[in-house]
Amino acid sequence: MICIVPQHAHSVRLPRKAFREICGIPLVAWSVIQAKAAHSVDAVYVSTESEEIADICTHYGADIIWRPQWLQDKAFSANVPLEHAICELGIQDKHEPFLSKLATSPLLFPDDIDRVHKRFMEAEDVPIGIGKQVVLGADVQEIVAYRRVRNPEDRLCVANYVDKSQAVVPFGAMNILYADYYQAANQRGEWFFGNKSKDEDLDTELVDYSKLLGNALLYYVPCKQWQTHDIDDEQDLELVEMFMEHKILQGRGPEVYYEYAETQL
Repeated sequence: MICIVPQHAHSVRLPRKAFREICGIPLVAWSVIQAKAAHSVDAVYVSTESEEIADICTHYGADIIWRPQWLQDKAFSANVPLEHAICELGIQDKHEPFLSKLATSPLLFPDDIDRVHKRFMEAEDVPIGIGKQVVLGADVQEIVAYRRVRNPEDRLCVANYVDKSQAVVPFGAMNILYADYYQAANQRGEWFFGNKSKDEDLDTELVDYSKLLGNALLYYVPCKQWQTHDIDDEQDLELVEMFMEHKILQGRGPEVYYEYAETQL
């Protein structure tokens, strides 16, 4: 399986976010380190327009997919660079899984990627063009406008089935799905959402959106709720660094991931 990390150089709310250090290493590098350490990942690609990001990521073992000039617009979400990267790699028509990972949520244990991949391979398969998706997910008691858990034992989230006794927050910063499904789903999504851009508009229509995508199966692998934390400002940066050091690295730095990479499954 390949991993694609989309990362531009410019951040409005937190200037130079991708380059800010978390436990002594640039934020963007942690995604590369983690993906390279996973047994299920064969290659890591970073989609960027920045030579500085490219230098950092190649140092840690990533290959670079250069974005064209039109893709450097901050208005694009991560979906468009991912579509571009898939096409550049020539897998847009292949029924093959790929891992997409956002650098802004780096709180992963060494085995999280492999657990998600294992669940993807075990999960029920569906026809080409519909697909399945596996994410990390944190259980919570009350959540609005997110997919509900139909069968907690199977870790299956399907929007059409609502069980109000339990809910899950899908960790969208890292997920595995089929390349051909992703391409088709994005095209339908662009038609469905049109030019809506407000988060509240998107959240309230997630259920209908998933139906549009063919009721695609969204499985999840459990994680801690603090792992879903995303960096958006200075306070987020401090919180993530605290959690990473005390919950994951514990004074060993990236060696935690390097040691995991050397283990036998």
